[in-house]
Amino acid sequence: MSTRVAELPRNDHTASLGEAGPAGETAGAAGVWYWRVTAESPRHEDWALLGEAERHRAGRMRDERSAAEYVGCRATVRRLLARILGGDPAGVPLGRRPCPGCGSREHGPPAVLLPGGPCLSISHSGGLGMLAVSRTPVGVDVEALRDVHVTELAGVTLTAAEQQVVLVMPEPRRTRAFLRCWTRKEAVLKAVGVGITTSLTALETSPGRRGPVEVTTDIASPGPVPWRVTDIAVPGGWVASLALPATAGGTVTVQAA
Repeated sequence: MSTRVAELPRNDHTASLGEAGPAGETAGAAGVWYWRVTAESPRHEDWALLGEAERHRAGRMRDERSAAEYVGCRATVRRLLARILGGDPAGVPLGRRPCPGCGSREHGPPAVLLPGGPCLSISHSGGLGMLAVSRTPVGVDVEALRDVHVTELAGVTLTAAEQQVVLVMPEPRRTRAFLRCWTRKEAVLKAVGVGITTSLTALETSPGRRGPVEVTTDIASPGPVPWRVTDIAVPGGWVASLALPATAGGTVTVQAA
C-alpha cells in the first residue's frame, strides 16, 4: 500500500464511494483530508449544517472552544462528503452504524446512511480535524503534541514491549512515540467500530518501527484480525495514524481540505 497526495474528487452528482473509491482508487484505498479549526466559538454557517444529534452534543459542551472545534469539524466533514457524493452539505445523511460490540447506534462508528455508502472515520485534536473515507472499514486518529505524563500513563496504555521502547527515549521523542502508539491503537479500534472501550494494553503497535505496521486484535470478532496501520503525515504539532484491513490494497491519498 502506498501513500500519495491527490486532488479532491469533484462533485459530479453521479459516483458514490460505494461504487468508486476516493479519487477513483481501487478497492481498499482510502482518502484522508485534514484541516485547521481556528474559530473560538461555533460559527453560524457551520452550526446550520449539523444534524439534531450533533447540535445536541455540541450544546452539552461547557468549553466554547471545544464546541467550536467539534462544530467546525462536523461541518467540514459534511462539506467534503457533499463534494464527493454530490448534493448539499446539509443534506448529507450522516449518522452511525450499529456498534459491533453491543448493536447500539448511539455510539457506533460514523457512516453515510445510504445503501452501499462509504465507511468513515473522523478525528480532531487541538485545532486539527481529519476525515478518512474508504469502501472498507477504516479508522483515523490525530493527537496534538502536548505535555503528556507518559510515565504515569504507560502502565495502562502501553504493552510491556512498547514501554521498553518508549520509556527509554529522551523528550520530546518520548512524548511523540507515546502519541504514535496512542493514535495507532485508537485508529485500529475505530476501524473495528468500538472505539476506546477496551484495554489499550491489548494492542501491540511496534513503536520502534516506522509505519506501516500490522496490529492484530480479536475485539468484536471470533478470532484475531490483522489491521495495517499507516503513519499519516500532517503539519508539525500533530501525530496521526490510519488503520485499514491488512488485506486492503490500493493507494491512500492524503491532502489538506
